[in-house]
Amino acid sequence: MFIAFAWPSGFAQREQFAMLFVYPYVVPGDRRGWRAITIGLMAGIGFSIKPHFLLAWILIDSSRRPLRTEQLALFAAGAIYALSMLTLFRSFTFELLHETLVSYSAFNRSNVAILAFWPSSFSIAALLLALWKRELIAKAFAVAACGFALAAILQMKFYAYQLIPAWGFATLALSSLVQHQERKIRICAIGLLLISALLQMRHSLSWFNESAARSVQIHRILEKIDGARTFSVFGVHPYPAFPTAIYAQQKMRVSFVGIASSQWFLPAAAMGKGNSALLARQQALRELRSKPDIILVDTDWQRHTNISRSFDGLKFLQSDSLFRHEWSQYDRVGSVGDFLLFKRRSPSRERSPSTGPAF
Repeated sequence: MFIAFAWPSGFAQREQFAMLFVYPYVVPGDRRGWRAITIGLMAGIGFSIKPHFLLAWILIDSSRRPLRTEQLALFAAGAIYALSMLTLFRSFTFELLHETLVSYSAFNRSNVAILAFWPSSFSIAALLLALWKRELIAKAFAVAACGFALAAILQMKFYAYQLIPAWGFATLALSSLVQHQERKIRICAIGLLLISALLQMRHSLSWFNESAARSVQIHRILEKIDGARTFSVFGVHPYPAFPTAIYAQQKMRVSFVGIASSQWFLPAAAMGKGNSALLARQQALRELRSKPDIILVDTDWQRHTNISRSFDGLKFLQSDSLFRHEWSQYDRVGSVGDFLLFKRRSPSRERSPSTGPAF
């Protein structure tokens, strides 16, 4: 029920998959044979989705018997994952990983850390109740909730979907305590569940309202790019590249030619981190050289990040002469909300260094 109906904004995010994969492992029990192996392998996959999730695993297994069958299966899954990174993905592991971490850190949003307060509070409250009454199942869920809350905090992004496992396991822990024989524990658990549900519903309702507005905006964008063959988006957020690219291809056969849903290196470039400026220009230039008919440019470069509001990504990219030359083939033709639309000139109208401006 939680996975299917709660947090529609985070549906199919990695955190949801992680919660599903590790759930059987979190439930305490003496499992043996193929069931233990299957559960251990699933948990190994779930905890490997993000390195931060290993903290949740450490907390979960800290009070359990070591070298259980399911734990050995978990180790095997983790070892296979680590070996694949060292052998099959050598370029990423040894060449790109450092720059990826540098770029990823530019999305840190410590200014909204308060978003982690409520799921962390409910996780701790559930854990205290479970420890007080020695409820093993509730304790296991609450420990998992605390571990995933810490994992979300360590990522420093504080996107709502990163807190889904903390909310989910805290909900399971409190639901388990609703069955407790003592009336005051049941009342306390029910009260916490209701408050938790109201807080989560508020977020979901807010998302539905934003989703309705975005649907209207996407429809307007589709109208603007109708008749084009290809389009791309310059921005630091996956929206509107996703889901516009899906609708454009299905409804109008307009192809998205961007190499990613966002200019991923730009926030780090804005902060002067590592080689991000070079990588940002390379990505943008590569997209321009695919000659998209239409380019949408997001004017809100702080979206999804914590960079300065004065940063102008397009102006930054135009400081490169190669990018500036390719960009000279585009004219602004309108806007949709915060997104400016630029259209590539037909070949007969393109400017070139030898012929000068086209009239």
